[in-house]
Amino acid sequence: MLTLSLGLITCAQQPRDTASAPSPTISDNLLKEAEKQGAPPASDSTQQASASAAAAPDTPSDSTPEHPLTTTRPGLWDSLEQQLTLPDTPSTGADSPPDLWSRIRAGFALPDYDHPQAQTEAREYASSPEHLDTVTQRATPYMYYVVHEVEKRGMPTEIALVPIIESAYSPGAVSPRGAAGIWQFIPSTGRHMGLTRNFWYDGRRDVIASTAAALTYLQRLNADFDGDWLITLAAYNAGEGRLRRAIQKNQQAGKPTDFWSLDLPQETATYVPRLLGIAALVNHPEDFGVSLASIPDTPYLASVDVDNQINLNVAAQIAGMSRAELKRLNPGLLRGITDPKGTTTLLLPADKAERFSRRLVKADPDMLQSHTLAKPPAKKPRARSKTPGQQEYVVRKGDTLGAIANDFRISVAQLESWNADQLNDKYLLPGIKLRVAAPTEAGS
Repeated sequence: MLTLSLGLITCAQQPRDTASAPSPTISDNLLKEAEKQGAPPASDSTQQASASAAAAPDTPSDSTPEHPLTTTRPGLWDSLEQQLTLPDTPSTGADSPPDLWSRIRAGFALPDYDHPQAQTEAREYASSPEHLDTVTQRATPYMYYVVHEVEKRGMPTEIALVPIIESAYSPGAVSPRGAAGIWQFIPSTGRHMGLTRNFWYDGRRDVIASTAAALTYLQRLNADFDGDWLITLAAYNAGEGRLRRAIQKNQQAGKPTDFWSLDLPQETATYVPRLLGIAALVNHPEDFGVSLASIPDTPYLASVDVDNQINLNVAAQIAGMSRAELKRLNPGLLRGITDPKGTTTLLLPADKAERFSRRLVKADPDMLQSHTLAKPPAKKPRARSKTPGQQEYVVRKGDTLGAIANDFRISVAQLESWNADQLNDKYLLPGIKLRVAAPTEAGS
């Protein structure tokens, strides 16, 4: 039995080239907020963008009765053509629509924009206006959702700019270390933060899921570092343990422990000033001789929850859009077909959601799964390079590979070779288990 759940998603207006840029989303929490106020129901890019596939041909509108949801959520389809004005969205007057950059500026709260390193980074970005335009185009579909979630959690809105330096707001971005998505989660951190990753789906690439995980992680770090956002951002980049050791080192030497005084890796020492530089440029673009392309502060997408497995080629045809566009809006789907188990939420342009829902209700389930179905490989026991006398060590807060190796009297190279599946990323998170030499063999 096929079941559907459809709701508005508030996000930025569709870019001019809808085949080259996806659109942002908003969580179900916004739906609840809107319903409480009596508003119409609402719900919730790669660095190398794929070439657009030809749009699937449209077909005449069906006379199929409206989806049953319209009887429980009156006015849903009419509301798809309306803008959902949020209580916290600033108005810029009748002559110009609200601009998301203005909303972001209003929530800025980080210090040190005038620091020389931050100003240098701002000028560096300003020297490449083409890059700024590209990043803005990539961010346009997603940034509205990110800003809303940041505001909802009471965080500085500069946090919504973090994906610019992490991935240029590209959900398909993958680093040499295996980090993926706009927030660049590595596999172990993604697991630690509860992001599902299987044969069918990668939550690190899902803008909704990864944003929730990233903001939760940042909030935890901020609580651990007494509300210091510059230290928090440095820890997000370098790892909590590295920051704690740097702070402890300065404390023991009687030195200040603010971000600018810490001895940090070059990548991290640049990471925070770069974010501050982008924020400085966004705050006063005219000071740097640039003009930021407008990002409208308006809704765009709708979400459709589908219980049946569906091939994306078929879904695109039903919705009257190209498969490439549908894939860009749903980058977490890895196999061209949804997971056969559970419910999958598809994100669609709002003007195509009604058509998709109506036609999907009467679609033959066999047709939905037509074309070649992906199948997960047969499960095989994972080979573990474990030698006699090894045991597992649970990583604790503040641990480093060097310290662990020293405790067990082994080399870092041995530790890395025994735990290659755990150490393919930049964070050593508390709770993960590492294979180490047994105490009797380590001489302890």
